[in-house]
Amino acid sequence: MKRATFVLIEAIQNVLHHGHIDDRGDITLYLTLENTPLGYQLHCGNLMEEDTASQLTERIGELNNLSHSELRKAYIDALCQGGQDVRFGNAGLGLISMAKRTAGPIEFESVPHDSGLQMVTLTATIQG
Repeated sequence: MKRATFVLIEAIQNVLHHGHIDDRGDITLYLTLENTPLGYQLHCGNLMEEDTASQLTERIGELNNLSHSELRKAYIDALCQGGQDVRFGNAGLGLISMAKRTAGPIEFESVPHDSGLQMVTLTATIQG
C-alpha cells in the first residue's frame, strides 16, 4: 500500500503542477484507486493545455522505454541535477519515481476536450 500511496500523491502533484486552472481557480480532475488481482490500479485524469499534454506524453513514453536499472540511474541523475533529469526536461523526480514504482508501463492518453484543452488520463498499476 505504501507504493500505491506514493504514486497517488505524485499523480495529484502532477495535476496541481501541470493541470489547467480555470477562471475561478479550479482544476477539473478525477482520481480512482482500485485493488485488482494485478495490484492497485490508479486512474487519474485532468484537463491540460495541448503543449503540456504533448510534452508529458513524450516524457512518459521515454520513461516507459527504460529498464528498472535505467530508471534508477535517471533518478540518481535527477537528484544530482537538483530534481530534474536533463534527458527528460521537466520530468523530475516525481515522474521518474512513479515509473520506478509501477508494474509495467504507465499508460497515458490525451484526447481533445470540448473546452479546447486536452483531457489526459494516466493509468498505473502498482504491485504490493
